[in-house]
Amino acid sequence: THDLIYLIRKMKIEFPQELYDFVNYLSNLSVPTRYSESLQKMLSKFNKNHIEFMLKNTEEVRKWVKKSVQK
Repeated sequence: THDLIYLIRKMKIEFPQELYDFVNYLSNLSVPTRYSESLQKMLSKFNKNHIEFMLKNTEEVRKWVKKSVQK
């Protein structure tokens, strides 16, 4: 599945709201990437700061998940 929220629910762990909101945002990005017209609109809105924000937060989610599943 490409639905990250579905995967979070399957994990049955409670995400901090801030991380959950970001994962929801990422999950919603997957839809426009499947359609070239929507993808072009989306890409035009992404700048270096936005991409850095996404990378930083994705790494935070990755670390949090790793730590949570190791408990």
